[in-house]
Amino acid sequence: MLTVRFSELSVGPGTLFLDAGAGFGRHAFEAARLGAQVIALDYAQDEVVAMRATFSAMYEAGEIKAENLVGVLRGDATCLPFADNSFDCIVTSEVLEHIQNDVAAERTRSSAQARWHTWRHRAVMVSRKDQLDVVG
Repeated sequence: MLTVRFSELSVGPGTLFLDAGAGFGRHAFEAARLGAQVIALDYAQDEVVAMRATFSAMYEAGEIKAENLVGVLRGDATCLPFADNSFDCIVTSEVLEHIQNDVAAERTRSSAQARWHTWRHRAVMVSRKDQLDVVG
């Protein structure tokens, strides 16, 4: 189940998209299907391995193009390995409850603008450089 309304994000070709705390990758997969250039990051090695396998299968099935997957990384969402303002869109879904509030600013550092949203009682952080009101 997607917990982000992609229809309101304007994610598509040319969008550099980060799914920080991607889990098994459902939001990263959708962004890639929509044509975005996707980086998926998660702390759990098993989930990173599973995401890589799924992205490979999606490519082989013709669901995505090679350029849609920039990378699947194992890493810590509280210490992102990216420069400030690196991404057009960042999604962090069902991750914030696992980290302390005082480190939440790390995700917003990598995006020019950020806004917090709650949908179905889950915290979702969505960032877009060109669009603040992205989720109702």
